[in-house]
Amino acid sequence: MDNIESFFKGHPSQLKVARMILVRGISVESGIAYCGGIRQSDSDIARAANVDRRVVRTTLERISADDGMDSLFRNVRPMLNMTDIAEGIGCTSFVIVPTDSKVPGILASITTSLFESGYCIRQIVIDEDEDRQAVLSVIVEGKMTADDISSLRGCTGVGSIILK
Repeated sequence: MDNIESFFKGHPSQLKVARMILVRGISVESGIAYCGGIRQSDSDIARAANVDRRVVRTTLERISADDGMDSLFRNVRPMLNMTDIAEGIGCTSFVIVPTDSKVPGILASITTSLFESGYCIRQIVIDEDEDRQAVLSVIVEGKMTADDISSLRGCTGVGSIILK
């Protein structure tokens, strides 16, 4: 994200648009925004980002005019995040907030614990919360027991666990 921030330095509204389309999996090709191959209008993106549509147009054109940004944003793809639908498909969803996201072995420790408890992992997404702190969303098949959730608290780097 540092390269995106430096590219849009001095243009906070454009940076806001660039971050938003990246997080939502919206690609940019020849100055046009797409989500899963479906064209996204400048006006719709502007409403979502709470900026003027001309800011969106300028942002998309700047992205396409730069080889590095064009290559990056052209290859963005949307991804299903199952966190909010887990219960409806018979899964358990929880978020791990690490004590320090730079500590190595957090993911390995959590997946090992889940494997040893007999859970099938359906999805893991590493993302940032609203404070730009890394969080780990985990979806496992079936209902987790309280003991198994408690055992995750002992994993490397786990600060807290939030059940969804």
